[in-house]
Amino acid sequence: MRIRQLLRRDLDRKIEEVIQLDQAEPHAVYDEITEYVATDRIKDQYRDLLQAINSARTEPTEGIGVWISGFFGSAKSSFAKNLGYVLSNEEVLGHRASDLFKAQLNDPELGDLIDLIHTASRPWNLA
Repeated sequence: MRIRQLLRRDLDRKIEEVIQLDQAEPHAVYDEITEYVATDRIKDQYRDLLQAINSARTEPTEGIGVWISGFFGSAKSSFAKNLGYVLSNEEVLGHRASDLFKAQLNDPELGDLIDLIHTASRPWNLA
């Protein structure tokens, strides 16, 4: 069996080498979310960050930001961009961005956290 058959992906399509934070083309956004692969460690990082965001609703803090650090090529931009998709929760090709992300990560605890943040009474302003 060949790698092409195992992956069930179009390996001939162009893949962007650099993450464009202002990507707005729906098919590209859909691909970015649905092809994202998160390791257990990355899921832990999302969990920690989403728990902090959720806690800030009921326990305000002086902390106002998040620092994402790592080596070149360690997927910092992808992490941040997918977090932005999840929090803004725009519609992407008929699906909510957070629903696509939850399905891709397949982690019930993260899914519950994302749902909790979206049902919070205070809207998140990412502008």
